[in-house]
Amino acid sequence: MAPGTSDYQGPLQVETTSRNGLALGAAKDTVVLRNRTTHPVGVTMEHVATAQNAVPLSIVVLAVGDTNAPVRQIATPQADGAWSQPMPPIEAGQAFRVPFQLRREAMTSGRQTSVLKFSTDVGTVLWLPVYGFRQDLETN
Repeated sequence: MAPGTSDYQGPLQVETTSRNGLALGAAKDTVVLRNRTTHPVGVTMEHVATAQNAVPLSIVVLAVGDTNAPVRQIATPQADGAWSQPMPPIEAGQAFRVPFQLRREAMTSGRQTSVLKFSTDVGTVLWLPVYGFRQDLETN
């Protein structure tokens, strides 16, 4: 038995800025997918919509090459409800940043929840809670 505690989640490590999952309101937030192995790992990201009020998400991508804005962020809306997105393989020891943004206009209540599922080609499955907040729709 190893002394102390371990932060090893398995071949794929999922990191967020919040200990409770991906929390989205007016600001964007990012998920970091880190390959903790010595070989490339393929990852599929799935939005699991377990309730009627799943969090409406956009993935933010960087667009480059525009002469007026050489690098700009573009929110790419994902389908309402469940969706699946294969990711490019993550090389050994490397990581991907996946920025998310809440599609606030698609919110139907002040607080909505869903789950992101990350599956690897080596059998690892990690679950990440997703929370969407829109204060102007909340009732007391």
